[in-house]
Amino acid sequence: MKKKLLFICAMMTITLCACHNKSANATSDSNKVHMMTDEERNKLADDVNNLFNAPEEFQEGVKSFQENGKYGFVNEAGEIVIPAKYQAVGVFNEGLCKVTINDKDGYINHQGELVIPAIYDFTNYFSQGLAAACKDGKFGYINPRGETVIKFEYDDARDFFEPNGFAAVKKNGKEGLIDRNGKIVMPIQYESAMSTNNGVATIFDGASAISVYNDGSYKVTTYQ
Repeated sequence: MKKKLLFICAMMTITLCACHNKSANATSDSNKVHMMTDEERNKLADDVNNLFNAPEEFQEGVKSFQENGKYGFVNEAGEIVIPAKYQAVGVFNEGLCKVTINDKDGYINHQGELVIPAIYDFTNYFSQGLAAACKDGKFGYINPRGETVIKFEYDDARDFFEPNGFAAVKKNGKEGLIDRNGKIVMPIQYESAMSTNNGVATIFDGASAISVYNDGSYKVTTYQ
């Protein structure tokens, strides 16, 4: 995981530098930079994809593997239990795993059955019986049967970490918290919000941090 974070930081730095240099070149021919070719760009995309689709540890008894550019799963004995046929995969959690088919996300079970169709632009893993998903550019939450539990109306949505906890959502550039029924717990009007973890969700707004507890109470801390 540490290697992954370092790799992400490096890629972000490279991307930001490339954008800055490209802007500079628009006004000065003296600042020459190497622009990535399509082949180099595709290789970088493949490297990133390989990094995120090759978990270092087994999850729920299986681990992804790559074969001919596709992904599947092996068990702890090294036996192939789900053939490598997916464009990308996540990790199993709560019995399901996200897979990408033709640039769309869905979910398979441990038998390799596609139990939730690949119709989403993006999905996250299941946590506390719900998964954040994106469809037609908006985020909402689905259950393990693929039913919409919280409607698709947000610009971003994060995980529920605890049964009685909250999840952070974003709309119109602002963030807030909702519960598992989709009810707004903290208004969507803050700079940033973090989902509940260990019984506490956190909202940041200017020089203040608001700690929101699972029972709905909260505490405001102001920084000088």
